[in-house]
Amino acid sequence: ASKEKSGTTLKAFLETCKETGEKPFPEDDTIFDYAEKVGIDNEMMAVAWAEFKARLLPTAKRQKDWRAHFRNAVRRNWYSLWFLKEGEAARWTTAGEQARRAAA
Repeated sequence: ASKEKSGTTLKAFLETCKETGEKPFPEDDTIFDYAEKVGIDNEMMAVAWAEFKARLLPTAKRQKDWRAHFRNAVRRNWYSLWFLKEGEAARWTTAGEQARRAAA
C-alpha cells in the first residue's frame, strides 16, 4: 500500500506565499542571523536561494517546511557556493561564482 506524501512542492509553497502576500523568508527569519554570524553576505544568500529554486522548482519533491529545508541548505552549504577561512567573511567557490553569474 502506498501512503500519501505529506507536505507541498516548492512551487505550491511559493504560490501560496504570493497569494497571501507573505515573503518566502521574512526579514526576521533566523537564517539571516546565522548568515551574518558566519559571514555569508546578502548576495550569497540571494544566490543560494536562486540555486535552491533552480534545483527544486522543477521537481515533485515535497516538504512540510520549505523554510527549514532552505535553512538546512545554507547551514550545510549543500551547493558548495562558498568557503570560510578563520577571521574572514565567506568567499565564493568556483561553483558559487558560477551560480552567482547564472543568477545575475
